[in-house]
Amino acid sequence: MFTRDIYQSLIYTNADERHLFLASRISTAVAGILCAIAAIFLYSGSIRVLDIVCFAYSLRGALFVVVLLGLFWKRTSLKDAVLDMISTVAVGCFWVLYNKFVGHFPINAAISETYASVSTALVSTIFFSMLIPRRKEVKISPNTSN
Repeated sequence: MFTRDIYQSLIYTNADERHLFLASRISTAVAGILCAIAAIFLYSGSIRVLDIVCFAYSLRGALFVVVLLGLFWKRTSLKDAVLDMISTVAVGCFWVLYNKFVGHFPINAAISETYASVSTALVSTIFFSMLIPRRKEVKISPNTSN
């Protein structure tokens, strides 16, 4: 939405597809970084609403890692991204539920669901992209016969 509605309409009206694609990548990266920073700094252990918002930001920040690596690391595939997102959400939910029922986070009090989710996203993206082979791209060449 930013790329088409704001960048192309207001900032750079003569943008071609290459510029729009680059603007889309950069805006996605900036939005994800801002969400990750917000997830880390908005955490409040005493207010329930902020806990929920923090958890939502944690998942968004972690899923941003998956999207960012999917955009810039050519080894990833659609299957990898889906598995990464599932594992990231599962670990984030586990972290929150464990803390709710036991009273502390599974590993260390300093490792909240934000750190657990973002770490899981990074590790799972690398792991699944190495484990699952990519499909080979088929190159179609123009017919050169007379």
